[in-house]
Amino acid sequence: MTGGYVNINSRDDLNRANYLVRDASFATRKTSLVYLVDDEAGTAPGPLLAFADHPDVDELVAVLRRPVPGLESALRHPKVRAVIAPSPGPALGALARIGLESARGDVLVLAYSDDTFSPRDLTKFLVYLRDADLVIGTRTTRQ
Repeated sequence: MTGGYVNINSRDDLNRANYLVRDASFATRKTSLVYLVDDEAGTAPGPLLAFADHPDVDELVAVLRRPVPGLESALRHPKVRAVIAPSPGPALGALARIGLESARGDVLVLAYSDDTFSPRDLTKFLVYLRDADLVIGTRTTRQ
């Protein structure tokens, strides 16, 4: 039998034990990025492909209100799967829900097509996630 032991006497000890458990299995978890395509007219395939090419992304779920001309090349990427809303014109929250329910990964990342979240920031979020249940980024701070 193998394993480790952590004596838990405080909240810090519990947090440390949770981190060790998450960290031990984190590399085996699949990451799905849910990419909400909101502005159909101005959406270019470049940002979508940049996320799809990121080494930490196992699946990219592109959530669309309707098929978008100009995104066909990006949707042919092997990691990209398009999900089209069942009814026209759903609110942004409904699009997010459709995408999150369609994702197959263990780790879910939500990104919006307004290009305020950079693929290079994804690695930082995943590092923070090893120590937390939820990581939320901001669009107001540039690093």
